[in-house]
Amino acid sequence: MQNYSPSSDNKNLYKLAKNVLEKPKVLQDLALISVPESLMLFPDEARQRSTIVQSALSTWEEQVREDDLRFGFEERCWIPRIEIYIPDTPDGKKFFKIAKAIGDIPMQFNILPKNQEQAYWLKTLHYFYQARGVLFAYKLLGKIPDPIGAEGVFEQHLSESIIRNLHFITEVDIAEYKLIIEGEPYFKKWILRRQEAYPFKNPFQILLEIQKQAFLEGWSLGPKNNDNWLSIENQKDLLSIRVFLLAQSDWNNCVEERGDYQEQEQEYLKFLEKSGWYGRLILALRPYSDIEFGEPWRRYVEALRAGKPAYIDDFYWRKGLPYKRRERTIEPESVPCSSMSLQQCDCPFRSLGSDLSASICLTVLEETTGKTKKTAERVRVKGSFNPLGYLLWVWA
Repeated sequence: MQNYSPSSDNKNLYKLAKNVLEKPKVLQDLALISVPESLMLFPDEARQRSTIVQSALSTWEEQVREDDLRFGFEERCWIPRIEIYIPDTPDGKKFFKIAKAIGDIPMQFNILPKNQEQAYWLKTLHYFYQARGVLFAYKLLGKIPDPIGAEGVFEQHLSESIIRNLHFITEVDIAEYKLIIEGEPYFKKWILRRQEAYPFKNPFQILLEIQKQAFLEGWSLGPKNNDNWLSIENQKDLLSIRVFLLAQSDWNNCVEERGDYQEQEQEYLKFLEKSGWYGRLILALRPYSDIEFGEPWRRYVEALRAGKPAYIDDFYWRKGLPYKRRERTIEPESVPCSSMSLQQCDCPFRSLGSDLSASICLTVLEETTGKTKKTAERVRVKGSFNPLGYLLWVWA
């Protein structure tokens, strides 16, 4: 494919469009750019003028356009991006390698989407894994400004909910990686005792393989699922049970509706036996979780417990198509100040001596204005690119 180079007219039109059209805070492509340490001190605009950055961006855009063509997307005049500048040092090279390895996971399996919505969803997952890889590498190595910090690039370009999910999932990734580092000798002995091959050269390879298998499992349960609704509520409950069992916490005296602990534990152990390298890792380390490395095990369980909501998206997949619960706007409530206590309502009407029965509480109005509520109705959604090239999910 030939290098794509927008004309100067297109560039000027894009700058004009960016000033007029709203830029949504959504997932988008990340461009990893390795630069000399001296360039890290320059402002972004100055960096972008360097030949090193221009060459890297040209290569990046060519690859992205090839991916768009492969998925049957309409040609985008412009492709939004978040530029991640990484110092060209030994640790910087390690950062680049780790971030790219995680970011490329959704694109490594030659998945053929069955419809356009699956293609858009695969692209969305690719965006998320790219951001996940960068945040993981940052938490592990530093080397760049905190992406989710007050002045970070993710804070500038992504919504609060996306950043929150990235934070929770990456905390789990880091805790799991540290658990793998501590438990690798035990894990390796466990595999060899079973007379199986041990294909890993380092702990990161184990983590990467686990994440690849988790991605494929998620794709099978979602877009590839040909059955009826996959209940989000059931997913949440199942994940809660597995966290309990991972922590080996007996719930018989506090959560009776989950059933008999011993029976659920046996089901959990069967699940682990079928869960690839993740299942093998947990089975190998579980007997030592209170002894040799109780602290990394505890931190992993706590991170997973805190991050449970981030692992379940709000899409329902039915016969390969995505649905979402319809949202409706909550009408602002008109509540007279006279019906509120002084602690609940501090409206100025009270101090002005107004007739409180005729004044509407401003606190209640502020709390309800602009709020939405999810209904039980599941409605089809679809992906699309807006005029600035951002991938959005809208009601079909």
